[in-house]
Amino acid sequence: MKSDTSSIRRNRSLPIIEPELLGRVLASAADLSIVMTPDGTTTAVLVNPNAESMGNLGHWEGRPLRDFLTEESIPKLERVLRKAAIGEGDGLSVELHGVVDRLDLGPDGGATVVDYKLRGARVNWARFLAGQQLQLPAYLLAVRTAGAAGEAQPVQAVAAEYQPVEPRWQSNGEADFAPQRVPPVMKKAEQQDRLAGLLPEALNHTQRIIGELAERMLAGEVGPLPLLSPREKGWTACGLCDYRSVCRFDPLAGERYRQASGRGDAELRDAIAAGGDFSGSARGDGPEVQR
Repeated sequence: MKSDTSSIRRNRSLPIIEPELLGRVLASAADLSIVMTPDGTTTAVLVNPNAESMGNLGHWEGRPLRDFLTEESIPKLERVLRKAAIGEGDGLSVELHGVVDRLDLGPDGGATVVDYKLRGARVNWARFLAGQQLQLPAYLLAVRTAGAAGEAQPVQAVAAEYQPVEPRWQSNGEADFAPQRVPPVMKKAEQQDRLAGLLPEALNHTQRIIGELAERMLAGEVGPLPLLSPREKGWTACGLCDYRSVCRFDPLAGERYRQASGRGDAELRDAIAAGGDFSGSARGDGPEVQR
């Protein structure tokens, strides 16, 4: 196990703080923390004390990180190093991890992301803009990024679906297994044309929303600020939270919710498709989401 911070201080790779504190912070932040030079040479390796399975990785120092990566991971490292070399790495970079339930590829390279839900789900555009419903669009964003990078046969993100596993029973006794699709299939051609920009605009907003949420966390905004949806009979994110007992958010004590947009789903969907400006929606200071 490698947890010495002398190599970090020697290379002046991070702001100077008390060495032992620096080591504990970096080692605890992830199972494995690596500092490297612009050409990909490893200068420091810190292993979380709780990740004993990592073993001793001190021999990584002074050697190219590529030597220790799997074949599929090397192109990812190369992209990061290229961006850093041309100055694109100075901005905020966020890496998300997830597993797509199903990816359907058409003969034209069109990709549809399918997410299985027990009894289905629907896209709630107000929650999406507030950053509370990002799973499907984040998967689509990953597909679009992978297709543009040419990691495999070129693909294009064309749709996403929530597919119920159990039927929704209709009043006539029929079982409904129909998925909720984005963009939806409209009955009239003019309606379909109006939504032509929905998917690309939604993916652009997804990228912006993820950035806004990350900026809030990096700025130290880690206090509870749960979402409230006035159009859903006072629905709040607290009902879905596994940490409610620890958080102890209390609106009666003056703590505030942030509110989702009060506009209807169809109205918000059409506004997104038309290129509407929703900047700040995940920070809580945009025109659609207010504290």
